[in-house]
Amino acid sequence: MKTFFNHDNDLIQDPKWLDVHVVASLVKSFLRRLPDPLLTDERYHAFIQAAEEEDPEACCEKMQFLINDLPPHNYETLRTVILHLKNVADHGESNKMFIRNLAIVFGPTIVRTADESVTNLVTDMKNMCKIVEILVTNVSLLVTCSHYYSLSLIVLINFTGQSVV
Repeated sequence: MKTFFNHDNDLIQDPKWLDVHVVASLVKSFLRRLPDPLLTDERYHAFIQAAEEEDPEACCEKMQFLINDLPPHNYETLRTVILHLKNVADHGESNKMFIRNLAIVFGPTIVRTADESVTNLVTDMKNMCKIVEILVTNVSLLVTCSHYYSLSLIVLINFTGQSVV
């Protein structure tokens, strides 16, 4: 299916490719094949530690700090995926994909190490899911992120050809 999407957009119209499970698998496959994990290998343990924070407010502050520290492409990809998952969760009554279910399905794909060790997967599964739950529940952590404003400014500068500062 990945080949079809990459090379022949007409095939996307075929009903067999419209199955949400197939599309979700494609998204997960894309995220797993990134050269560096979405939350980056070097920040993995910091995200896990932030998820272990008992105080929800402190946890969100740490997450926002880590999100602000992501490379721009990782941030934009994370933001797009999480906003989509929020949209899916908002329709949970009809699709049965509530935030918890989405976190279980996407947690190990979004929050992972580059070597994808089984030890980390087993040890950190609870926190992997918790991180995705926190991000989807607190989507404002992504929307108010400094990357969002920085990238908007870059787009504005590129669009106008002039510096606006």
